[in-house]
Formats: sequence, structure tokens, C-alpha cells
Amino acid sequence: LARTPRGVRIRPRQVVRLWIVGLAVCGTMGYGAYRLSSANFREGPKLALTQTNFEQRYKMGAEPMLILERLSHLVGRAISSGTPPDLIVWPETAYPFGFISIKPGLPEDELTRQIKIISEELTLKEWLYKRDRILENLHQLADAAKVPVLVGSLLYDHRAAGYSKYNSAILFQPDSREWTAYHKIHLVPFGEFIPFLDQLPWLTIFTPYHDGYVPLLTFGTEPTTFKLGPYKIAAPICFEDTVPHVARRFFQHKPDETDPDLLINLSNDGWFQGSSDLDMHLAVSVFRTVEHRVPLARAVNTGITALIDGNGAIRDQLPRMTEAI
Repeated sequence: LARTPRGVRIRPRQVVRLWIVGLAVCGTMGYGAYRLSSANFREGPKLALTQTNFEQRYKMGAEPMLILERLSHLVGRAISSGTPPDLIVWPETAYPFGFISIKPGLPEDELTRQIKIISEELTLKEWLYKRDRILENLHQLADAAKVPVLVGSLLYDHRAAGYSKYNSAILFQPDSREWTAYHKIHLVPFGEFIPFLDQLPWLTIFTPYHDGYVPLLTFGTEPTTFKLGPYKIAAPICFEDTVPHVARRFFQHKPDETDPDLLINLSNDGWFQGSSDLDMHLAVSVFRTVEHRVPLARAVNTGITALIDGNGAIRDQLPRMTEAI
């Protein structure tokens, strides 16, 4: 402020600054109103978003068959409620047994060596039997539902280049033996990998894991998308829907390819025990819909499962800490 013969006045330089700020605010609001009024959304697929309600300590230590029983129950509810959905979505790592992928032609001695990395007690015969049972179980699930199922699961991948363990979203189609997977690109430090573990092994004290177990997952490298009829779907996993540059990778493609029509987030927020972190995760994910002008559907263990449109409006959500569709 400046003192003048007519009293205290705002300095001319400050007036200019106020005009600039005012115009910027008005311009932002005007642009936002224009984008909201010009939104041209179209009908999309009907989704059944499953929300399990497993506390993390139960999820990690419970009988896997009981977890699978609850998931199967939710699938039954999804397909019996009026018109069947076009896709059933499970939360992150919902499938309790993991999924095993073995590259055809991988020599038995190399596969055996990789199996011993997982557990010294495992045999080749046991691992192949488990692979076949899991594959049949998930295909039968999609076949019986007559609906594609997007499954959140750990994925054990065996290739000639080596063994990898991913946090994955896997799409199973009914009446098909094919499957497609996206492997999580942006892993959680100390939850899914431990930085500098080889150099500083004592860093494990900062993790929730004990008795020598360390979840050393492998980073995915490709932003794989899924085809669902005429729709193209991207499925960021866990807190990938809060990281702008990770979501952006799904929209950076070759010139002859199209953008995803829909984002589907598979999450497990059971780690947060029903705290306000559930609300914050949902709130931050809204920004991905505005940035890319596409809707986002979330299937989250313990919540908050929700549907957000391309304007960033939360259209529907389930109550936290409940089991529901």
C-alpha cells in the first residue's frame, strides 16, 4: 500500500498483479464451465464392481478356500441381479492362490531351478499340478458366469530369461482358454519392493513383513490394455491411479491406436484399516478422469469402490468396510 494526499491506496504494481490473478481465476472457471458443458459421453459397458471386506491380516493368513468362497458368492450376486454385466471386476490380489504362467518350451531343468527360488520344498510336479488347477478354476469361473472376469492376482511368470513375480490384473473370457495380463508398473516401496535391500538388508524393519518373508515383486514394463467388445480398457493397480505420469502411459500409444475408453482401478486398501486414507485414495483418483476425459471404475477391498465419470463427478460408491457389488 502507498500513502497519497487522498489517503492509503494500492500501489499501481499491486493493481496489475490483482488483475492478473483475477483474470487467471476467471479464465480457469470459464474454461472449466465450457468443458463441463461440452462433455460428450456415450454409453459404456455394464460393470459389476466387487468390494470384498477382508482385513489385511486376515487376507494374508486366512484359509484361501474361504476367501475364494466369498469371491464366488459375489460373482453369483453379480450375474443374478437383472441384466448380466459385461464385466466382473475383482479387487487387487483378490485371488488367493496366485496365477502361474510358464512359457511354452521352457526346459524342465530351468523351470525346476526357478521353482526353487520360490520355495526349496516345491517340486516340479507339484508346481505344474497347481498351475493346471488354478488355470482350470479361473476359466471355469468365467465360463459358468458367461461373463468376462478381471481378476486381481499375484502372477508367477517363468521364462527363459528368468523368473518374475508380478502384481497383475488378468482378464479371463468365457468359453476361451486365452487370457491377458497387465503387470503393475509402479510398485509400492517397502510394501512390494525394498529399495537398496541388497546393500542395506536391515531396511526390512520398516516393512509389515516378518519371519524372513520379503515380497520382492517385479516391476511391469508395458502399459498393457484390454479389449472388451468395442471398448478399450486400462487397469492401473492400487495407487497407480494417484500418479499422473503412470496413468498417462496408457494414453501414450502408436499413432494408429486409440485411447482407452475406460480406466478400471483394482485396489486393496485393507492395509489402511478403514481410516481416512480410503477417502483420500478415492479423492485423488478423481483427477485422472479429468486429465484424460474418461470415466474411472474402482473395485477396492474394504472400499471405497466407486464410479467416477469423465467430468470427475463421483456417480456412485459403496459404503466402506462392507462386502457388496
